[in-house]
Amino acid sequence: MTVTINGKKITANEGQTILEAAEQNGIYIPTLCYHKELSGMSLCRVCAVEVEKSPRLEPACSTTVREDMVIKTESSRVVQARQTNLKLILANHADNCLVCDAANLCELRKVAAEAGVANSFYIKSRTARMIDHVHPYIQRDLSKCITCRRCVRACSEIVEKDMWAVAYRGRKTRIVINDDSDFDMEFCKECTVCADICPVGALINTAKKRVEKQLCMFSEIINAD
Repeated sequence: MTVTINGKKITANEGQTILEAAEQNGIYIPTLCYHKELSGMSLCRVCAVEVEKSPRLEPACSTTVREDMVIKTESSRVVQARQTNLKLILANHADNCLVCDAANLCELRKVAAEAGVANSFYIKSRTARMIDHVHPYIQRDLSKCITCRRCVRACSEIVEKDMWAVAYRGRKTRIVINDDSDFDMEFCKECTVCADICPVGALINTAKKRVEKQLCMFSEIINAD
């Protein structure tokens, strides 16, 4: 089928989402909660686009393409909504990028920079690190969590475990260890899926981090010789 994105006619396959069709044709749409290996949830709304004849912006990650659909990914309405969503996410996100373990790999930092949104736009509702050491191998910094639920979906869908769960609602929403699961946490020592798939620095596999630190120190010793 044929759809139009930003004035360009492209070919899309039946059943594809707007995001999939755009990526297939080299058109970039920013995302945060979306990951190609996971089921879609349309939580962050960063990928929202304008669809002709639709009264509201539609999430590109979950909206299926239709024949002759006309889509805008960078209209003033889309850009304004994207910036607003990012500002709200950043308002509840720790402002310590320079010392964050995610550093330049942080997807939120990248998307916000592309959208021209500064991390210090709003007064922070989370100013201190909220590190949780409940898990023996996964360190969580709740001040960085954007509740995208990638970790929850990855553990369930990729690893087929249920380590993580979602608790509370609205602004109080938190990702927590699933108390209903009989899951053996020792499995997490070698598994890095949830930490690797986190778009920010909210999850760190401490066992892996220690190994990387040791390798880095060993490399420095070798190079010094």
